Amino acid sequence: METTLHSLPPRKPMVLRSLHGLGRLILWTDRQLQRPRLKKLAIGTMILITLLVGSLALAYPWYELVPNRSDSLPGKLFLLDKTRAPHCGDTTAFDMPETARFYRGHRLIKILQGCPGDRVVVRGHDVLVNGQPVGSWQEYSTQGHHKLFPIEGGVIPAGKVYLYATHPKSYDSRYRSFGLRDRSELLGTATRIF
Repeated sequence: METTLHSLPPRKPMVLRSLHGLGRLILWTDRQLQRPRLKKLAIGTMILITLLVGSLALAYPWYELVPNRSDSLPGKLFLLDKTRAPHCGDTTAFDMPETARFYRGHRLIKILQGCPGDRVVVRGHDVLVNGQPVGSWQEYSTQGHHKLFPIEGGVIPAGKVYLYATHPKSYDSRYRSFGLRDRSELLGTATRIF
C-alpha cells in the first residue's frame, strides 16, 4: 500500500514540516556565512536530528517524550513507555479530562501512590496512604481563587488509583476535585530523562 502525506497520522506531517523547515534554516545559514566548515556541521546536525526525529516517529505507538509542565515533580522531560503498565510506586502520565476543574486537557506526570485495597486517611490537613504521608491539603488553590476540599478517606476501590506528586502544593488525589483516577486513564510508565 502506498503511503501519501494525506494518509499519514497527524504527527508525521508535523515531523516532515519540521525537517523541511530545519533544512531551509540550514541552507539559509550556509548562504549567509559562506563557510564550508559550517556546512559540514549543519549537515551532520541535520542527519543526527533526522535520525532522532525518525526514531521517535517510528516508536510513537509505544514510546513518547512527555514534558513536565509543572513543578509538582522534579524533572522537565519524561519518556513514557506505553507498553508497561505502572505499578504502585511508579511514575505515570495521564490526560486531565476537558471537564476538570484545573489543568483541563493537560497531560500530567504523577506517582502512582495508592492501588486498590490501600487505605487513604485524612488527619487534619495531612493525607496518608497506608499510614505513609502523601502531602497536606491546602484550603485554597495556589492563586487563592478557589476553595479546595480534601479527598474522603477510605479504601481505594477496584479500578481506581491514588496519584501523588512531591511538591507541597501539587494538585493531585489529595483533593476531592482531582480524586481517585481510573486505572484505565494511565498511559504507561514514565521515566525521568532530565
